[in-house]
Amino acid sequence: MSQWQPIATASKGSGKDGPQDVRHADYVAPPHLWLTLEGGQRCVGYWDWYYAEGGHGYDEGSAWVEEFSGERVIPTHWMPLPNPKTEAPT
Repeated sequence: MSQWQPIATASKGSGKDGPQDVRHADYVAPPHLWLTLEGGQRCVGYWDWYYAEGGHGYDEGSAWVEEFSGERVIPTHWMPLPNPKTEAPT
């Protein structure tokens, strides 16, 4: 099983170094990750280039988004999502 890693090391997909247009053939959707938030809560989330610096929604806030609610969150650590058939997060 993976260990929690600092959020600065998390994968953000191709938006920063590659195409930012989701209609582009080379666009890679950001990976969904297991996140630990500032308050200790955990959720599934991803980096959304829309809210990142240079994106149309940039407002100096977090670009991390909780997958199910769409709320922006401030994570401190991350790990890959576990395989639901063989692993459970700790």
